[in-house]
Amino acid sequence: MIDRTASALVDRWGRGAAGEEIVGQALDSLREHGSFALHDVQLDRGNIDHVLVGPAGIFTIETKSHRGRLRAGAIDARMLKQAYAQAKLVERITGLRAVPLLVFSSAYLMPAITRRDGVVILPARMLATHVKKRGGTIPPERVDDVYRRLAAALPG
Repeated sequence: MIDRTASALVDRWGRGAAGEEIVGQALDSLREHGSFALHDVQLDRGNIDHVLVGPAGIFTIETKSHRGRLRAGAIDARMLKQAYAQAKLVERITGLRAVPLLVFSSAYLMPAITRRDGVVILPARMLATHVKKRGGTIPPERVDDVYRRLAAALPG
């Protein structure tokens, strides 16, 4: 029999994995718009849930699976620091600017999209639209090359 602590950890891990799957599907839907996603990028200091490269630029995505209503102003600063640090790490590896996104797979965010401490916070349901609306920073003909260079530069 699994004790309550272990059961809670397994439940949290399962929600987290399901949340990453939801976000991964949203990112993969952007392929038809010329964007490419890397999922579960393993690094020396943990992982980055997703990295997206497309005409709108490079994005690092930290996924959270919190549920219910969530005020953007009440989000734990550690989450923002984690997302920001991931983008800076990708920038150091690639020499290219990366935009940190903190994406909630299940929460109802208030406001729906906001920016705090250099990190864009948004719900998964708005992720694809947000990326598509963003102005282009990588010429479409260079996206594949940038994606391949990024994939080769990232460890794991």
